[in-house]
Amino acid sequence: MANNVKLIRFLGGEEAMAEVLSDNGSTLEVKNAVRIVVFPNQADPKNPQVGLAPFLQFSDDKEIVINKDLVVTVATPLTEFLNQYNSIHGGI
Repeated sequence: MANNVKLIRFLGGEEAMAEVLSDNGSTLEVKNAVRIVVFPNQADPKNPQVGLAPFLQFSDDKEIVINKDLVVTVATPLTEFLNQYNSIHGGI
């Protein structure tokens, strides 16, 4: 199971989840980043669906560095999202 998986919210409103490897104050080094995608639920339009997609869809890099000037907050994800993340990355 991935350790230290966090939800990261960016200035532009985007949200991602990733395993935080290090935080040096000005940057976050993360592994296996995914972005959180909200899309319409055709069966129930009032309740959108949420999914996980590659953070950098045109890169094979597993580890990336994020400038913290672009980050609003870092938080612990809900258990259901953590479980989905871990299932994608071999945690469960």
